[in-house]
Amino acid sequence: MNSAALYIHIPFCIRKCNYCDFTSFKYNEENVEEYIALLLKEIDMYSEKVKDYKFRTIFFGGGN
Repeated sequence: MNSAALYIHIPFCIRKCNYCDFTSFKYNEENVEEYIALLLKEIDMYSEKVKDYKFRTIFFGGGN
């Protein structure tokens, strides 16, 4: 079985960190709900492709 790690960036921030190269947006509850719904859809879309992988870690970042 293949192993992998996964990083999921949450792009809604109060302020942009000076070291961050990721896309970020000002927090908006409606956009967050839409983002989470689309993120879950994307996870579902990729689930078949990664079924032979064991994820060593799943890291959530962003959202400062």
